[in-house]
Amino acid sequence: MRQSLRIEGLREARRRVDEVGERASKPEPALRSDAVLHALQMSERRKFTTGRFPRDTKAWVDRKRREGLSLRTMQATGRLRSALENATAPVRRTVFNASLTWGIRGGRTDLYYARVQARRGRRAVVIDKPARREISQRVEDFLATGFRG
Repeated sequence: MRQSLRIEGLREARRRVDEVGERASKPEPALRSDAVLHALQMSERRKFTTGRFPRDTKAWVDRKRREGLSLRTMQATGRLRSALENATAPVRRTVFNASLTWGIRGGRTDLYYARVQARRGRRAVVIDKPARREISQRVEDFLATGFRG
């Protein structure tokens, strides 16, 4: 007596596994999505709203007061905060080879002082834990279901 086993749906299962593998090697559509950009912007908003930056020196506070600038740390004119929260130039998000880069474009920019502040321990460009979780979830959903965008 001879027995045989027939597996139904094997082709479909192979196709699905292949699709997941393809998406795993190229997750860029998920990283380029509007939801990921929004998560990055909200991360910046949280940093500027509740972030703890080292205090300004007394001399700098006096100068800001004389020049009519905002007395809040890292917000003299508000251009840096606005650029990061609105993702406008010179801020950029780059997605390449499954890597996401978020920050201020190098070279000549009117936001040059962000680099100086970062050297002093005041990092304005951040991807905080809630944003990382949201981005990770977005990529996981993309790998599992293959949404576009």
